[in-house]
Amino acid sequence: MPVQLWCNNFVDTDCGPVDQINPYIEIWYSFPVTSKSSTLDLPYESPFSYNVNAPDTLVWCHRVLCGPSKDGYDLGALAAIAGGREVWGFPKHPDLADLNFEYSDNEHVIFEASLQGNDVISLQIKLPENIDDNIIVEVDELTPQGACITPRQNPNKASFVSKQTRYSQAFAATMCFSPWNEDTDSLTIYDDEAYFGGLLKSWKFKPALKMHCSDLKIVAFKPDGWDVSFKG
Repeated sequence: MPVQLWCNNFVDTDCGPVDQINPYIEIWYSFPVTSKSSTLDLPYESPFSYNVNAPDTLVWCHRVLCGPSKDGYDLGALAAIAGGREVWGFPKHPDLADLNFEYSDNEHVIFEASLQGNDVISLQIKLPENIDDNIIVEVDELTPQGACITPRQNPNKASFVSKQTRYSQAFAATMCFSPWNEDTDSLTIYDDEAYFGGLLKSWKFKPALKMHCSDLKIVAFKPDGWDVSFKG
C-alpha cells in the first residue's frame, strides 16, 4: 500500500481569526484507494512510480496531528482541529501535538513529533534540491468531485472521527522529488503513542521517495451535500 506521510509547516491559513495569518504545523498520512470492484492495476517501475497521477483513485486521509506554530501561536492549530473534525470529519486527534519543523544548514530538513508526552516520529532528510538528478513536478490540480474521502467512525476504537465525507481539493506547488537514501535520510517511528505512530509502525512503513516544496497552496472545498440554506 503506497502511503504518503506529509510533514507541513503552514505559514498562512484561514484557520482562526480573520485578522490573523494563523500558522500551524501539521502531520498526516494518506493513501490512494479504489472501490473493491475496481480493476485498476498500476505497475511499479521505480520509486517515482509512487507519484503516479491516477484520476480513478480516491485520496483517503487516515490520521492527522496538529500543533502550534514555531512561535507558540496555537489558535491556528486549535481552529484546524475543530474545523477539520466538525466540517469534513478529518481524523484529527483532538489534543494539540508537539511538532517541530526546521531547516538545518540549508541542506536538510528536520521534523519531530510527540503527542501527550509520547514520541511519534523523528525525521531528517537531505533536501532533494541538493541532490543530482532530482525531478521537478509542477502541480496545479483540482481533484474530481468527491475524490477525497475521510474514514468512517469505528465504534469499537477511539478513532476521533465524527463522520465520513466526500469532498474535493485543489493543489498548486512546485515539488522536488528524489529517491530515499539511507545514507543521508532517516525516519524513526515510535510505538509509544498508538493513534498515529503506533499504527504507522504496525504497517512496517518504509520510505521510498521524498519530496520537498516551499510554495504549497491547498484548499479543501465544502463536503458533498453541504447545505447552508436555513430559514428562521
